[in-house]
Amino acid sequence: MRSHRCDVVVFALAIACGHGDDAAIPGTDATGDRGPCGADDYDEGIACVSILPARGVDLLFVIDRSARMGPAQAKLARAMPALVEALGALPEDVGVRVAFTAAEDPVPPCPEVGPAELLLVSCREHLQDFSIVDGDDASATACTDVCALEAIATVPHGRPDGDGPWIEWDRHGSNLGGVDVAAALACATPQGIAGCGFPAPIGASIRAIEQLSTPYRPMVAVLVSDAADCTLMDDDGDLVFDPDSNQTFWTDPDADAPMPAICWNAGVTCEGPADGYDACVPADKDFAGEPAGWMARVLTHAEAVLSAAAPVEFVGIVGVPEGWQRGDAIPFADAEDPAIQREYGIGPGCVAADGSFGLPPVRVRAFVEANPVASDGDAALWSICAEDWAPAMRAIAARARSMVQPSCVSLCVADLDAADGLQHDCAVSLTMPVDNELVTEAVPRCDGSLDAAIVPEGASACWLPRAGAARSAECSDAGWNLEIDVHWPGPIPAGADLVAACTASRDRTVDCPGLP
Repeated sequence: MRSHRCDVVVFALAIACGHGDDAAIPGTDATGDRGPCGADDYDEGIACVSILPARGVDLLFVIDRSARMGPAQAKLARAMPALVEALGALPEDVGVRVAFTAAEDPVPPCPEVGPAELLLVSCREHLQDFSIVDGDDASATACTDVCALEAIATVPHGRPDGDGPWIEWDRHGSNLGGVDVAAALACATPQGIAGCGFPAPIGASIRAIEQLSTPYRPMVAVLVSDAADCTLMDDDGDLVFDPDSNQTFWTDPDADAPMPAICWNAGVTCEGPADGYDACVPADKDFAGEPAGWMARVLTHAEAVLSAAAPVEFVGIVGVPEGWQRGDAIPFADAEDPAIQREYGIGPGCVAADGSFGLPPVRVRAFVEANPVASDGDAALWSICAEDWAPAMRAIAARARSMVQPSCVSLCVADLDAADGLQHDCAVSLTMPVDNELVTEAVPRCDGSLDAAIVPEGASACWLPRAGAARSAECSDAGWNLEIDVHWPGPIPAGADLVAACTASRDRTVDCPGLP
């Protein structure tokens, strides 16, 4: 089970001891205001424990919109129904937000590019971004063939995390009114092919996470790019694009403008023969071409952002071979085609059936694999060259599901009776702001069963205990003997705080033999 710090959240479920649904909750005074567990409560064997249920889960798609990305954007759009279907496996009270941003960050060759921002718009509203002057026109293949909506309009929905440029839904409905969620996602996915030719998915993802992240909403950030990442960590990097510099990293000193090969040459170091390098690793090089520790700096910057955010995991849809898993090799070799080598500085890491290709994702791979929760065999990177992206979407949904942790009671709860099963005496209360005042009310048990819970009429929420074989694998494996299911009749209220009370066991070896 993954634990999260209690001091960075605004909504918590705490478990401690009471005497029935309508009893006063230990730790509250006569007015119902909640304070810390008092000394008398501890003397009676009562303990307070915080548990952090997810209010929802977020998916952030960071999409490269450089010239070769039309086929990839179309495949991603076509896979959106598979994503929506797979997200149906989330617990019923967990909502979903999906947001999009371009994989761009300020870089000198693209002076028009600003810091990444969340964007929600139908591709049909900006068809001019799907064609290049004297070049490709992907307006049909990457947009109108996969998108049926002329525009995407959201409606205020009163959910606790507010409204914004994202698509949001739960079992109570969506912020799209009556529009199909998968259809809207398919239209929001294509970003165009007239963007910056020096994409920076790592830098863009960090900026977008700052805009989207909300406490109690774990996130999966999906980096979609066929290029070498060109994130800059300081202004000194600007000089490598200057034609008046020493052009250390230029593949063609006579070129009128910098080429994306600079991103590879200045950001990656390879060892071995050029027709099949032994290894390639991230490196931020100085003007002598010597490594200067780029990845250490980008990870330090990312950690500063992510430490203030809800848990975030990263996935890449990039230039790896189909079927790649963490720990597998990625082919590194100079391109056989001199034009590709001149333009990009390296040969493809994968080639699709339609001839499109993805470059080996050295920086993105290192960034994704810095995530400590994944292990060898994990498909943290998916191939941008695959024809069908539905398996990747299902894996992303499964990763999101794994981040929604059950409400394990991280306390060994006392079994108060020798009868079969856990005989506990927990009670739960709900505190939430009403007209600028905190109001506390007892939370009743749900009607029905664990599999078909019903919120009693007029109740703000209800709860049911899970013990024994009814516990989730996460709670059982961790050794906790009680889990709490909370059910809501509508979206979780903003500022809600669930508090409960249970008697703590005086003999953990009997009541919680699975605890370490």
